[in-house]
Amino acid sequence: MRESDIIQQLRQAVNTAGGELHKIVFENGRDCPDFIVLLRGRCYLVEAKRPGAKPRPSQLYMFETIYKHTGVIVYIVSCAEDIADFMRVVLQQ
Repeated sequence: MRESDIIQQLRQAVNTAGGELHKIVFENGRDCPDFIVLLRGRCYLVEAKRPGAKPRPSQLYMFETIYKHTGVIVYIVSCAEDIADFMRVVLQQ
């Protein structure tokens, strides 16, 4: 399974829940999250990885910095179970 397959599954789950998934493009954004999810009046940041892949240390540092300054958690999804867990969390809020 490729990262694009994970993204497709994420997009389908978000759309089914009535939300939107948008790719984030930063000018100098090598370590920034891939997507913003808009759902039920809230926004979530999501990093998609191919199955078994982990974020680079520099990405984890950026995700921690985002949380420190904004309180926004960056969710990491790399399999269908991660997507289901993400959706369960956001739909309960």
